[in-house]
Amino acid sequence: MSDPALKTPAPPPDVDDRLLLGRHLSGDPAAFPELVSLHAGLVYGLLGRCGLRAQERDDVFQEVWLRVHRAARHYRSSRPVRPWLATIALNAGRTHLSRKRSAELLAETPERPSPDASPGRVAEGRELAEWLRDELDALPEPQRLVVHLSCVEGLAQADVAGALDLPVGTVKTHLRRGRLALAHALARRRATEDREVGR
Repeated sequence: MSDPALKTPAPPPDVDDRLLLGRHLSGDPAAFPELVSLHAGLVYGLLGRCGLRAQERDDVFQEVWLRVHRAARHYRSSRPVRPWLATIALNAGRTHLSRKRSAELLAETPERPSPDASPGRVAEGRELAEWLRDELDALPEPQRLVVHLSCVEGLAQADVAGALDLPVGTVKTHLRRGRLALAHALARRRATEDREVGR
């Protein structure tokens, strides 16, 4: 990758971060803190380049290392550690921003009701916005990111593919599945509402 944030100082030559991961997986309690200390600058730098504010970076920083811990058993020791960590950090930053932006946009919807909208209609719009935000957040991560970038941000599928480092065909698949999941959820919601009013 050519992102300048990846050009933070590499580990000292006498430190093998792959061995640190191995020690962590073997149960060495000192290994993981060493790994965090070694690559904290890389992770913070990438989260900043994703657009997270300082407080957000602190929260997502913890999420990144939780993901690293969970993914460590799948790490292939033949791969360099820094690009692997960078991918995890970028994904965590994008997920956070996607959720935040979706929540902000959906929260704005009921704040600008039609001038002739009744209080009941405004309340329904607010409830629907909250429900939609929850359903979007519940989608699997790839679908959530693709639906957000395509439908909320309005990016072309090729641009979404570039942003997420995915083939365009994969973006199309995630978009189709995400839209279908939301459509089915909305149909179930409406069916439930119809039964409740006796229609």
